Amino acid sequence: MACIGYTKESTDPITEVQYARNIWRDTKSPMNDIQRIVERARSGDSEAFSLLYSEYYVPVYRYIFARIKQKELTQDLTQDVFLKIYRTINTINAEASSPLGYFYTIARNTLIDHWRKKTPITESSDDYADSIPDPSPNALDLAHLKAESSILHECLQR
Repeated sequence: MACIGYTKESTDPITEVQYARNIWRDTKSPMNDIQRIVERARSGDSEAFSLLYSEYYVPVYRYIFARIKQKELTQDLTQDVFLKIYRTINTINAEASSPLGYFYTIARNTLIDHWRKKTPITESSDDYADSIPDPSPNALDLAHLKAESSILHECLQR
C-alpha cells in the first residue's frame, strides 16, 4: 500500500496504528468498505487483517485500559485479543456494519480470563480449617484455671 504523505516516526503502538489509519483513510480504493475487508481477512488475506488491526486497535486498547489502568498489561492483553480474533476470524459476521462488538466481546472475555488467572486459588476447606487456631482452652489452661479457682475459693472462705 502506498504511503500518502505520512511518515512513521515512533515505535509506540498507538502512533503506528494512527499512521496506518491515516494511510487507510486516504487511500481511494474499494477496500474502505469494512465488510469487504472482513471477507478478505476471513479468506486469509493478511493485509486485510492488518487493516482491521489498524482500525480497531485503539478502541480495543482503550476498552481494556479503562478497566485495568496499566499500560504494559493493556498492550499485552490487546495483543492477546487480536491473536484470538485472528484465530477465530471465520466466526465474525461479515454482514455486520462493524466488527467492533465482536472485538469488544473478545476483549471482555480476555479480561475475565486475566482476572481469573490473577486471583489466587484458595486452599481446600480441610487445609483452611486446620490453619484456624482453636479458641477453646487446652488441658494446661484448664489445669491453671482449676488451680486459680481453688485458691480464690480458699481466700473467700477465710
